[in-house]
Amino acid sequence: MDLIDWTEVTAHDQRAAYYHEVGHSIAAAHFGYAGQIEVKPLMFNSLEQYRTDRAFSGCFTIYGQLDNETQRQIIGMAGILTEKLLTCFELEALDLAYIGDTISEELSPSDSQLIGTIDLCELDEKTVEQCLSILRNNWQQLNSTVEQYLGFTQHKEELQQVLEHIKRLELSHASDSQNTI
Repeated sequence: MDLIDWTEVTAHDQRAAYYHEVGHSIAAAHFGYAGQIEVKPLMFNSLEQYRTDRAFSGCFTIYGQLDNETQRQIIGMAGILTEKLLTCFELEALDLAYIGDTISEELSPSDSQLIGTIDLCELDEKTVEQCLSILRNNWQQLNSTVEQYLGFTQHKEELQQVLEHIKRLELSHASDSQNTI
């Protein structure tokens, strides 16, 4: 029997996706850039995919050309570091040596491309610490921006769509299980 609280899981996924993308946005704004955040639900074909993958995917599109390598790296790593700060606000650049492998596995191709590497441990510690500092110094704005996004009716409806889709998958899975001997 499946004891997963899908409401909690999908709401967490949606919130994490917004934190990630708003983290990019905050870092970009720090350097004078603007951009657009998009978070959308993913409709997988199996319950197993919802157990292993996030139910929401996001994208931050920056307006303008990023010519400064350090700024590009900071904006690129800001999303994943925002997620890490959610669980450990006292995270330091030195900690990345310890958690670097985990973070590297979680980097999206677009984040890796901005950063210029898939291994954050290869980055200058000063650059990572600067990113963490930007995020911490703007944490209140980051939180309020995420809450604004989550408050929009459209985003509540998207969460409901994912939950209804999962419910249909559960019913289909239960029906398939009953037909199997």
